[in-house]
Amino acid sequence: MRVKKWAVGLLFLIAATVMAYAQNIDSLYAVFSSSTGEKRINVANQIIEYAYENEYVDSLVTLKSADKEGFISVTVHDAMGGYFMYEQENYAKSIEFLKLSLAWYEASGDAPLVNLQKNNIGANYARLGNYEEAAAYKMECYEWEKRVGDMVALSSTLNDLGVIYSQWQKPQMAIHFFEEAERVERPLNRPLQYANRLAHLAREYAAVDAPKALQWIKEALEYDQKIESPTLKEERIAVHQNTMGDIYYKLDQLDNAANCYQQALAFFEKQAMPYYAANTLFLLGRLYLKANRYELAIATLLRCEKTAEENHYLRLQFDVSLLLSETYSRLEPNAKFPQMNKYHSRDKWDTLYFV
Repeated sequence: MRVKKWAVGLLFLIAATVMAYAQNIDSLYAVFSSSTGEKRINVANQIIEYAYENEYVDSLVTLKSADKEGFISVTVHDAMGGYFMYEQENYAKSIEFLKLSLAWYEASGDAPLVNLQKNNIGANYARLGNYEEAAAYKMECYEWEKRVGDMVALSSTLNDLGVIYSQWQKPQMAIHFFEEAERVERPLNRPLQYANRLAHLAREYAAVDAPKALQWIKEALEYDQKIESPTLKEERIAVHQNTMGDIYYKLDQLDNAANCYQQALAFFEKQAMPYYAANTLFLLGRLYLKANRYELAIATLLRCEKTAEENHYLRLQFDVSLLLSETYSRLEPNAKFPQMNKYHSRDKWDTLYFV
């Protein structure tokens, strides 16, 4: 989930600026760091305008300081942090910039922005797979949000902690935080968010108590029906149909699982959502392999592979190649197939995604 950032128009300092392009951001920051006066302001505006136009930062937040130079610097650091987070996916570099602005917010005593920045840093650490640091930053957010009674933010942070511990392979801690997130979210009357909290619980319970997980995901689908936007409603239903399919798969109810996956796939293909479609094809192919329907599994996995290659989903390419190899080898146990070595190693593509 994108944690949108706050900030800052410096546009009042200069009437107009030229839009900065992505390939110039690094060089613009170098100019910003070494310049003074109007040139520095001009470059700052270009960086910030680019970040704002691409929704890496939000606008209309007044910082609690009259320090103009500090205001300029922290704003640019925010923009650079967002740029490296969302566009470059260079999470370590993003953390460097976000920590610079965090130090300024802490010195200025702006607790809400300190909290928001710690959330962003924690999310980046999770994306890097550094779950200990991620959990530490998120726990600081949890303590502050609980203390001030910000239930909306608290619900989100508890959910984030559940995701972190799930990816950290600590299921009991993940369940604890997901249950807390559900408890906090329940009275807020937000069907979309509440359905998502239930779906996270369902996914985590699936490994330890599949029947209980099935109850959670069915309740999530009931709340999906209450979402006002028809398109968003259908999208969330499709996503949660996949989750239900996974639970049925674990319960060996393969016909029910296939029906869920096929309903979800129909929506994703109709709406031209290739990432979701490719992953659903992978789940269907895996199901057909488990059901010993090898030819159907191969046809489905080849569709998945084609979509993954067209859209450069590198990790999925590797995963589907392994599953295709397994399927082919079951058909002809002693044969060798090109999928065995088509992709080299998962390691360089195994980027962890923080939700």
